[in-house]
Amino acid sequence: MDYAQWRQEQRRQRELSRRVGADIGDGGAFRVEGCDNIMYGRLVGFTKRWRYGEVALPPQEILGLDPRHFPAGTLLVIVPPGWAPPIQVWYTYEEVAFMLRRTVPTIRNLVYKHKLEHKTYWDARGVYRRRVTDLPPATVRRLAELTGRGHWVVAPTVERRPKSRPRPAGGEAARRIVLERLQAMEAPGDQSDPSATRAEPS
Repeated sequence: MDYAQWRQEQRRQRELSRRVGADIGDGGAFRVEGCDNIMYGRLVGFTKRWRYGEVALPPQEILGLDPRHFPAGTLLVIVPPGWAPPIQVWYTYEEVAFMLRRTVPTIRNLVYKHKLEHKTYWDARGVYRRRVTDLPPATVRRLAELTGRGHWVVAPTVERRPKSRPRPAGGEAARRIVLERLQAMEAPGDQSDPSATRAEPS
């Protein structure tokens, strides 16, 4: 590798690291994928490369990330293929209603109306059995969006700014007139009272 190729690789690594740091709010994952190893236009074998979303590094290129592009507390985890968290937390209607500040019937109606994923089973603890319905995290996230609480679990993509109220017609002219009158009253050479010029009724 000559100096020009090394500079190009370093520039590509910095751009990728900066892009990953900008997408840290949405989350992301690097994947290792197989690809053909081509040298000087000839297929010489099979190798692997890094991929982040739609961006793929050249084969056999080392992945380098600049820690300055990531906030403090960022955690990078390497997992084998097919790995999944051993336990996934599901929630009941009562827990979801408490989190989203809605009633239990409202949450239940939204689940059945939009055909969201849920699991119903019998709880045999105690003297009498009772039906219990659990909701997965994906359903809770969708319910948050439907109830107007989506900003709790989904990062906003558009900056929310308060809408400015339109000023009434002629407001700028009236404001300018008021400012001119105030400046005339505060002038040092003008000590007269405007009310004194008015003629008294006979």
